[in-house]
Amino acid sequence: MSERLDAAIRLSMEMLQQLEQGDWSRLDELDRQRQPLIHACFERGEATAEGVAELKAINDRIVDLLAQQRQQTRDRQLRMHQGNQAVRAYRDNE
Repeated sequence: MSERLDAAIRLSMEMLQQLEQGDWSRLDELDRQRQPLIHACFERGEATAEGVAELKAINDRIVDLLAQQRQQTRDRQLRMHQGNQAVRAYRDNE
């Protein structure tokens, strides 16, 4: 496996760990570092089937976690909206 692909996998793992800890602060930075490495691997023919499979598996886990967190955020927003509506209704009936 190439050094670039190894580095892309390490960055992907770091992204996954950050998400698992609920820390989104470095995701963009890590992805900006990772993307050129991935592109270079494919452009230069350095991507092995094993490395690509590992990268894909990690990326799939990242996407799943992001989808879960997005849904949790939507659920919180909905609850907040419903709470605000209840407060307004209460105030309107005072």
